[in-house]
Amino acid sequence: MEDLTGLSRKEREKLFRKQEIQLAAAKLFAEKGFNNTTLEDIAASAEFGIGTIYNYFQSKEEIFRSIIQSFFEDYVQVTLNVDKQANGLVEFLRIYTEKTFEYLSKSKAALTMLVSYYTTNGCEGPANMHKDSFKAMHCQMDDRVIERIKKGVENKEIRDVNPQYLYYCYRSMVFPYITQVVKNNMLNEYNTKEHAEFILGILFNGILEK
Repeated sequence: MEDLTGLSRKEREKLFRKQEIQLAAAKLFAEKGFNNTTLEDIAASAEFGIGTIYNYFQSKEEIFRSIIQSFFEDYVQVTLNVDKQANGLVEFLRIYTEKTFEYLSKSKAALTMLVSYYTTNGCEGPANMHKDSFKAMHCQMDDRVIERIKKGVENKEIRDVNPQYLYYCYRSMVFPYITQVVKNNMLNEYNTKEHAEFILGILFNGILEK
């Protein structure tokens, strides 16, 4: 989310229009696919003239990239905020998981776009958009969580495990799970904590009766 501090009313209005275009486009990309969506579709959905769209973006490819850019930037900020807030690893994972579900429940269209892009090997997205475009931000999130796990092992919060392996296990639990509940329309702003607690219960306690 872009910082509005210090912006004039005109600048805020311009930013809001840009965000409205992105929201309308993300919904269309998620529902119809990138290839089946036109700038005219986006303009109609956003209730703007095509000329207004061109004031902010020159192509649907540019809109697509801007949505994914904003998605990663906002999620990096979620990660950094939780890192500042949480004390130990257990608290970090609990808050981070809850905030991840909260964020993605509000960003379902962008998540669907991203998953579609990666699972179709870039076919449902701009042909000239490289998958490594957002690698730096992705690595920033990965490194922050892995560092937290390392400290958790050092402080004996958890048993001695390979931090990178544990992170991959955590990530492979959370994101495919979220993708599935979004696909099946099972994630909303009211049940994010329930889904987060389910994942955390499996991560911390397993599934076997003690």
